[in-house]
Amino acid sequence: MQGVYSEVENKGQSCISLRWVVKSKVIDNKPAIKARLCARGFEEDQNYRTDSPTCSREGIRVALSLISSKKWEINSIDVKTAFLQGKPLDRTIFVRPPKEAQTEKLWLLNKCVYGLADASRYWYLKVREELCKLGAKSSKLAQGIFYFSNGKEITGIIVLFVDDLLWAGKPSFIQIIKQFKLIFHIGSENSSTFKYIGINLEQKDDMSIEIDQTSYTESINLIPLSKQQSSNTHKTLNDSETSQLRSALGQLNWLSNMTRPEIGFQVSNISSNIKRATINDIKQTNKIIKYVKFPSLHLARHYRS
Repeated sequence: MQGVYSEVENKGQSCISLRWVVKSKVIDNKPAIKARLCARGFEEDQNYRTDSPTCSREGIRVALSLISSKKWEINSIDVKTAFLQGKPLDRTIFVRPPKEAQTEKLWLLNKCVYGLADASRYWYLKVREELCKLGAKSSKLAQGIFYFSNGKEITGIIVLFVDDLLWAGKPSFIQIIKQFKLIFHIGSENSSTFKYIGINLEQKDDMSIEIDQTSYTESINLIPLSKQQSSNTHKTLNDSETSQLRSALGQLNWLSNMTRPEIGFQVSNISSNIKRATINDIKQTNKIIKYVKFPSLHLARHYRS
């Protein structure tokens, strides 16, 4: 449907292989399976640009503050198979079809597919091109933010985080969004209350926006410690314990950067000593995890006009 490849004769061309990535999902409250055919991008010589701007954490906060101050309704759009809707490839890539294709031929890629190192870059360049055609300007400080203006004031804003878009604007801005949806194959759409890049957003009656990461917080597990381990607080961690500590700190760091800044210093302090970490560092990390998971201590951030 997207014209991603053309079938060509196999003349011994250098090619890369494909693999299926299968994931379980919940669609309309029912369990489902999602399968995606991905290229093994590491098999290709990577001598090209792979950077792809997305909206920063600071950019998201600024956008939410602006939206709330303007008393605009927040909305989200999910683009289906976004990478397959990116700009055409400017290099030659042959891939070996999966056995299900039942062919001895090769596929010549016309578009970047999932798994290629620069797939997200081709998508970003395409969506930026189309948004600019519609009159958008990209922020110089946050290239994942696009804004529209009438020369006097901002009339609409779009926040781009790979294939997830957050948008808001004046009533007239809806026409721009309608044009955008005619260009790309759109999936789910939400308004006022929804989850965006793992963050729960809820717009109140006064148009203030409350954000939290309750479901994400619940997924952070305590690092298990036996009684013997707990009693030896100055013991240096082994490789397995260090790996568990790094994982927990990574989750807490994302949480602190997005919605729980009050744990930022503690997380940073423990992280800076990771090479010399001890059992005591695990115990301190577990204290932080208990703090953020404890319901009565749950904090949400608010954006008000």
